[in-house]
Amino acid sequence: MTRLARHLSFCVALCGVLLLTGCAPDRSEQTADSGQRPAQAGLNQATAELRSRQLDELDYQLSIELNDRGEPFSGTIGINFTLTPQGQPLTIDFTGGAVSRVTANGSELAFDYNGWFISLDEAQLVAGANQLEIDYSHPYSSDGAGLYYFTDPADGRVYTYSDLEPYDANRIMPLFDQPDLKAPFALTVTAPAHWEVISNQRESAIEQLGHQRRWLFPAGRQQSSYVFALHAGEYAQVELEPYRAGDLEIPLRLFSRQSLRDHLPVAEWQQITHHGFAFFNDFFGIDYPFGKYDQLAVPDFNSGAMENIGAVTFNDSYCCLPGERSLSEQSFFKNAVLHELAHMWFGNLVTLAWWDDLWLNESFAEIAGYFALEALADSDAAREQLRTDFLWQRKTWGYRDDDYITSHPIRGELTHTDGVRSAIDGITYAKGGAVLRQLRAKLGDDTFIAAIRAYIAQHSYANSRYDDLLAAFTAAAGEPLDDWSQSWMKTIGVNRVSADSQCSDGQISHFSLHQSSGSNSELLRSHHLDIALYSRGDDGQLREQRHRTVLSGASVAIDELIGASCPLLVLPNATDIAFIKVNLDPARVAALPSLLAEIDSPLQRSLVWIALADSVIDGNSSAGDYIELALAQLPIERDLQLLTGITQTLGQIDSYLQRIAASDSQSAAGELLALLRERGRQLALAGINGQLAAAEPLAQRLWFDFYRGISDASQLTQMQGWLDSNAIGRRPLDQRERWLLLALLGQFGGEQIDAQIEAEAAADPSARGHRFYLRAKAASADNDHKLKAVSQVANPASSDSLANRRALLAGVRYAMFDGASNQQLVGLLVDRILSASDQLTAGVEEYAARALLPNSYTCTAQWSARISNRLAAYSRASPALINALKESRQNNQRCLVVKKGLDASS
Repeated sequence: MTRLARHLSFCVALCGVLLLTGCAPDRSEQTADSGQRPAQAGLNQATAELRSRQLDELDYQLSIELNDRGEPFSGTIGINFTLTPQGQPLTIDFTGGAVSRVTANGSELAFDYNGWFISLDEAQLVAGANQLEIDYSHPYSSDGAGLYYFTDPADGRVYTYSDLEPYDANRIMPLFDQPDLKAPFALTVTAPAHWEVISNQRESAIEQLGHQRRWLFPAGRQQSSYVFALHAGEYAQVELEPYRAGDLEIPLRLFSRQSLRDHLPVAEWQQITHHGFAFFNDFFGIDYPFGKYDQLAVPDFNSGAMENIGAVTFNDSYCCLPGERSLSEQSFFKNAVLHELAHMWFGNLVTLAWWDDLWLNESFAEIAGYFALEALADSDAAREQLRTDFLWQRKTWGYRDDDYITSHPIRGELTHTDGVRSAIDGITYAKGGAVLRQLRAKLGDDTFIAAIRAYIAQHSYANSRYDDLLAAFTAAAGEPLDDWSQSWMKTIGVNRVSADSQCSDGQISHFSLHQSSGSNSELLRSHHLDIALYSRGDDGQLREQRHRTVLSGASVAIDELIGASCPLLVLPNATDIAFIKVNLDPARVAALPSLLAEIDSPLQRSLVWIALADSVIDGNSSAGDYIELALAQLPIERDLQLLTGITQTLGQIDSYLQRIAASDSQSAAGELLALLRERGRQLALAGINGQLAAAEPLAQRLWFDFYRGISDASQLTQMQGWLDSNAIGRRPLDQRERWLLLALLGQFGGEQIDAQIEAEAAADPSARGHRFYLRAKAASADNDHKLKAVSQVANPASSDSLANRRALLAGVRYAMFDGASNQQLVGLLVDRILSASDQLTAGVEEYAARALLPNSYTCTAQWSARISNRLAAYSRASPALINALKESRQNNQRCLVVKKGLDASS
């Protein structure tokens, strides 16, 4: 799956869903200590391991009836299995539904259902073959997980889709919802006659039943429950050209909402998908095994995409909405299509046995998608651009998360499904992908690919663990990889590298690399990396000398560079092979203003800029120096990924300065903030008008986003003028930009803002328009109403969609740090979330833990003390919220480091 955040489980109040039938005793008080499964949400690893011993030869026959009224759907599921008794009840996962009948081997059973799972005594079954049948009903989902129900406000059409990883298949049907109990699923769906129904297999028949149709889907090969697919509704369908290679033919279809059919990038989707099949069939050494391949753009999706076998879902906001897509949306879309296709092999054909090996799915799909994109590139420059994109968009995410106190190993320990969402982060995705890329460079292409092919061939249609993959790499390499595995897969923290070069008479007299550890680990690893040394020739042209080496331990002397020209700049890790941060030599940073534009490689320029930003956050250089250099270099920078990264870094520094100025009027932050905003807005306006080196429309949109990030109330007239003229620079505003401007006007107290927001909502009745409406309303609200909005979102009884609740929280974030009064709001907001922590639905909790709480801090010593107090008071809160508080405290400390650097340089 591809995402920054995923919804994983749904906590149900026991009194609201309890349905007990029969005379079996109530097990709601049982605990893990008794050896029996505790009556609570989610699945623990001990129960999963017990059921793996109890069950074998599993298959499902599901018959389900869907409706277009939003009422609970009903179904009957048959489950065949072989039982090996273990002296414990057999539990069947089913969260938040109603169970009316259970039969086993033709006899109706008394059973115990506690709202989370059905319990059967093993004595009610037989050792050996059993046939279980369960009649049930379940409400549609409003939070995106399970079977989500959506009515498109644009035309009133209804759409449903499933989203089940890691533990939400049991919100559609009773089953054994764990990845290692693979089984075939035969499916019959009765639905309104005007609906399309899509599942993992192509339908074998469709029967007309008056105002309904019955869709019959044959059982495929064994698959895990979390990649089961059931998508149904009034979807528009596009037939793509099938992928053909020799005797292989794979039918391809696209689906979307009817209202977005004209916005599907059909040609682009087909081209990327065809390339992906050609690449992965060869890369994995096994042709695509699942027959057909459907891709659906769906609304309100909780993440980026999900790899259901043969029926992949994508968040339609990344690909299929009106208006031109941003650079990040375009890049995300291409990678997501290939990422999810890679999952058909790595994740679906061969599946993790338990969620502690989540990285087996995600790290490989992450980097395999980029390998496929690199194969699609038609030049060295295009391939380097992809590596530049990976660095900015993904690898920096891994660096950030691995530098947190809440970091975890790539291959960590997870004992419960509720903990999986904490592992869906920059470590599991970006760091894992980067480390695999490093391993490919270490072993070489032939060895790396041979290991992957052997692993896939050996474990097809089955489950595996990390040790299985390590064994495949070890066999292919012909050498033990235990040290590599321990160093990279089972530890935390980002190392730093710096170069020490001394010169005499214009030549290097000493050269060494030095390694240091990060803030959360003392480990020093072994790194294969390239060093670039920049100097000028006699003709005045910039020259680059490159040297590859291995850095192990605290330092390594590189005598081969003695006698080389004294460098103006040294850049370790110049080809970005290693997962390591770079500390530039402060004495040579002074050469950058005249040097940066002459470095042709966008990857190497990127590495310099990222090192400069890290230096500010680590307290080794001043934010003011970064601002001066960035504002001087941005007008001549043509690479859009670099422009995006540098302007986003300036936005982060602006956020630091805003907090510092609000909490300490005597600091140097206020003056520097004013300078950044005045000169930055002038630069942004020039970019918006196409007057800078990068002048294409995509660059103009990028500059608009930068302008928004450093706006304040002094720009109300400018923003209102754009809205009134419905134009910005030389182009018309699109609907997204109109809403973003309205949110800013609301934040800064624009006149008649309520009337403008309501008028815009009437003009844009789309689902996306409604989310922007909620965001703008929350942004324009006073602090009391912002807190009321948080309470509304936190209410577990809310029937509003998770997407809408996220939009409200996004609006609350506006203006949180603009002045002392709003700094008080930050503390109240954190307390409001914590006070509701025991009743937050999983999706709301996840958004708060990912997007809201870590970015809530005031850049004061008092804030760190406050969070320490809250950590003590709410020690029983979920791991996600505890981690978010720790990250808030750490971000506060980072901001204080920036403040110290400002004060020292003023």
